[in-house]
Amino acid sequence: GSILKNEMACATLLYDKLAQIDGVILYTPRPNDGYVPVISFNISGIGSSDLAIWLDKHNFALRGGLHCSPAAHTRFLTLPGGMVRASFGAFNVKNDAV
Repeated sequence: GSILKNEMACATLLYDKLAQIDGVILYTPRPNDGYVPVISFNISGIGSSDLAIWLDKHNFALRGGLHCSPAAHTRFLTLPGGMVRASFGAFNVKNDAV
């Protein structure tokens, strides 16, 4: 319903903004129907944990690292550093994505 639409709108907005930034590597496809509102990415030359810490200092709560999923990181070639993951929930608003 409306919660999923809001989550997807936030995820799509973040994806589109990240896709415009040089050096951003997106690992998930652009969100659409049948997809969960999660965006995984890195920025070239910055470790995922360092990026997550920097973003946290700027009021973005994201997770960096391996996310207990070494098989996924083997597939995406992000070992040993992992990636940053952003996810959206019922109480997020579009402003949270930018």
